[in-house]
Amino acid sequence: MRPIDELSEIINQINIRLMDKGGKPHAPAPATQVAKVTEWIRSQTKKTDWLAEYECFLGLSDGLVLDDVVFYNTDPNDPLNHIVHANRIWQEEDWDGVYLFLGDSEKAWYAYDIKQDRFAELEKLYGDQKMHFSSFTAMLRNAVG
Repeated sequence: MRPIDELSEIINQINIRLMDKGGKPHAPAPATQVAKVTEWIRSQTKKTDWLAEYECFLGLSDGLVLDDVVFYNTDPNDPLNHIVHANRIWQEEDWDGVYLFLGDSEKAWYAYDIKQDRFAELEKLYGDQKMHFSSFTAMLRNAVG
């Protein structure tokens, strides 16, 4: 299955769950905001092979909120869940240059490990890697169950 198809399937399943609970489905990110976030990510890491998959995700869903899982969005007016704002906060905590944070939950951070060129679920209390993933899609699927 192509990454866009798998991502689309995951987002559709999440949107169905949200609507069943009376919520609204996630909307795609505006192309201008995706471009700004992409530019910022490219300034943070030289390894960007994974970026097309992440852009597909943003084109389907501008971030994601499901139960206690949050994947950051492109909205600069959302200081808590905007990817750049969130990374500035976490990078002030001795994480600078190690991880690019893409989301979090009550117990974990979801990040791209810049040095290892892979995705990781980090335990929130100490920051230890709990799991690693070969793709953003695999990490997202694991995070949302």
